[in-house]
Amino acid sequence: MTILEKIRNSIKESTWVTGGTDKEIEKLIEDGSISSALVLINETLKKAPQSLYLLTQKAEVLDDLERSTEANLAYDKVLERDPEFQEIWYNKGIVLHELGHYEDAVKAFDKSIELEPEGVGALSLKAESLLQLEKFNEGLDVIEKALQIEPNDLTSLETKAEILSELNKHSEAITILEKISSIDTGDVNSLVTISAEYLKLKEFSKALEITEKALVLDKNDSAALGNKGEALYELGKIDEALEYTLKSQKIKPADDEVWYQKARILSTVNSEEALDSLLVAVSINPENKERSLKEKSFKEMKNQERFKKMTQT
Repeated sequence: MTILEKIRNSIKESTWVTGGTDKEIEKLIEDGSISSALVLINETLKKAPQSLYLLTQKAEVLDDLERSTEANLAYDKVLERDPEFQEIWYNKGIVLHELGHYEDAVKAFDKSIELEPEGVGALSLKAESLLQLEKFNEGLDVIEKALQIEPNDLTSLETKAEILSELNKHSEAITILEKISSIDTGDVNSLVTISAEYLKLKEFSKALEITEKALVLDKNDSAALGNKGEALYELGKIDEALEYTLKSQKIKPADDEVWYQKARILSTVNSEEALDSLLVAVSINPENKERSLKEKSFKEMKNQERFKKMTQT
């Protein structure tokens, strides 16, 4: 039975079991009254607890309300009625991914792919889940399958670039990101990511060039400003580096990367102010503590009592 046939049958069933309440439910959803729709669905389920239509609507409404744990359980109820419902396996995979249950998400996407082998969305999201599990080579194999089906799928291309970067294949990642940028010429994010890849390759002049292009598209993009600040710092242009880092900080004051970068820049001129910035970066993201111990820029600060206290607590 095709998905369309399932939906048609589900609609026929809904009319029979709900006595027309289905139209009320759909009108509430259409009007954006999602919570009210859920109340009506739950009331109607008391009369027809096995209705595939109602179970499906409940799962999707819970998903829309971002009640992911409940949505996952509701999708299970649908799959008890119809274990071959491909779209539900796909939706379940998304919810599991959002919950951070990446192993289970992979299993759900596998079932979706089994039922629809050409499903690019499931393939792409499976690769993303594998990326989160740090199974980079396996993820790369999966994303290649997605791109064989749809070579210009932007989500798949972005995932491939991210995996390649994790594999330290930065030049290959740049090639993919340049393809994204050529498809979507107004995409700032691809340019920002290209500049980040050049920073990893220590090609600072090239990184600076790309951030300039990104800032033409959006002069207030925080990541582009931050990358420009980092490139300028590495090129020894301290005053300009601080200028662009402060611009980035003004836009995203809770971004620990910006505070960490500010600390690196200030370490060349004022170790006390640098340490102040570093302490903020650590307070936002404690992982910066261990990172700072390896930071060559902080060589002078490491003898200060405040730095020692920070790293010991």
